[in-house]
Amino acid sequence: TLSAGAAALAVTVAILVARPLNVLAAGELRARTVGLALEAWRTLLFIACATLTAIAVVSAGTVGFVGLITPHAVRLMFRSSDHRIVAPAAALAGGMVLAAADLVARTCAAPRQLPVGAIMALVGAPLFVALLRGRGR
Repeated sequence: TLSAGAAALAVTVAILVARPLNVLAAGELRARTVGLALEAWRTLLFIACATLTAIAVVSAGTVGFVGLITPHAVRLMFRSSDHRIVAPAAALAGGMVLAAADLVARTCAAPRQLPVGAIMALVGAPLFVALLRGRGR
């Protein structure tokens, strides 16, 4: 289906751009020092992210907290900022979190179904606030 293809494409892109992302995360000066074409990579990453986000929204709807929370949770879980680890793990974790939210949305008010986005907001908003407060320390 479209969702499986989009997920496979997103994970593939994440794996392919992990090393340049690690270099960019180290800073602009370091990226220039190792010979990374900054403007070209920034443009490519912007287009790839915008395209993959559009595909995700078209196929799954707006469930924004998944994209906000799971990468941070994965970074904390693996104690790593290496995009070769974080990007594929965040994609898998995001799918699992969304499946769990869908299960809760379907069962907690059965036979009615709550919006998955509402469940994600109930869980994601407090976690996001906690992440923001933790960074201030």
